Amino acid sequence: MIARLLRYAGLAVAGLLGLAIVAALVVGNRLYASLPQTRGTMDAPGLQNTAHIVRDSWGIPHIFADRDRDAFYALGVAHAQDRLWQMEITRRALRGRVAEVLGEPGVSSDIFFRTMGLGPAADTAAENLPADIRAALEAYAAGVNAVIDAPGFVPPPEFQILMMQPEPWTPADTVVVYKAIALDLFGNAFEEPRRAALEAHLGAERALEFIGRYPDDAPRSLSMADLGLEETAATPETETPTQGPE
Repeated sequence: MIARLLRYAGLAVAGLLGLAIVAALVVGNRLYASLPQTRGTMDAPGLQNTAHIVRDSWGIPHIFADRDRDAFYALGVAHAQDRLWQMEITRRALRGRVAEVLGEPGVSSDIFFRTMGLGPAADTAAENLPADIRAALEAYAAGVNAVIDAPGFVPPPEFQILMMQPEPWTPADTVVVYKAIALDLFGNAFEEPRRAALEAHLGAERALEFIGRYPDDAPRSLSMADLGLEETAATPETETPTQGPE
């Protein structure tokens, strides 16, 4: 009796282990399939001529194209390959649509950004852009969507976890991101006039006694010359040409 129970227990453990292995293989395959294509040639509907995305040894993409439109298109491809989830969640946040995918945790954020009205403002602005700017944003969006619409496309893990698909990118989505950047840069709009008034009244040196100096050990931008280095071209490591019509 005990031997039979042990045999059944062994079979159950083996079955569970087998299921775990199969599940791990399925998940691993899905994750691997979601990695972007960074080598070879990819189909690029809407590309006018050939453009190249060359990734250096640090994985930084460098874009080469004969026409501005093709360069913007290739930029959209590179961004979608590297940052599709970041693009999707940023667009949703700025348009007040996070709760659609995250539920209750996204409500307060959605209320804030819908009150700000960045989404409708971006839609209106995109419709009234100069023709050349509109064409650039359309080319960029076409590059993003070429990745999403590619045969066999598997979205990044975040989309799989939430069981959702990325929506097509639009010129207005790019505009709404720019509006958010402008809003962020507005953060010190009231501080700078006060600082300027203080410096005008006391002089720059005495004003620092109230404002405070930038700490010597704080981060700062340094040029290559400051570091005693010579600027050199990055060495290509991988190349992803996007092939347009012949």
